[in-house]
Amino acid sequence: MAFGYAIIPALLQWDHKPKRRISLGIILLILILCETAQLMIPTRRFTWFDILYSVLGVLMAEGIARLIYKIRKPQITMSRLV
Repeated sequence: MAFGYAIIPALLQWDHKPKRRISLGIILLILILCETAQLMIPTRRFTWFDILYSVLGVLMAEGIARLIYKIRKPQITMSRLV
């Protein structure tokens, strides 16, 4: 779930590094708040592994976005300079 929420801003805001990091931070904060809100729901359980999975999902989304950017980044060649 965390990966799904984080991959879209990571890809759409690639050129705006501060905005991308802020949006990923906000997404991570919302996911952590959702996990801790489970403390108040009697039928749900809170576990630290859920928080860990949320953090890993956001980090994985950032890593995949970086990989895609690196693959698609245009290379400067001598023919473009002339």
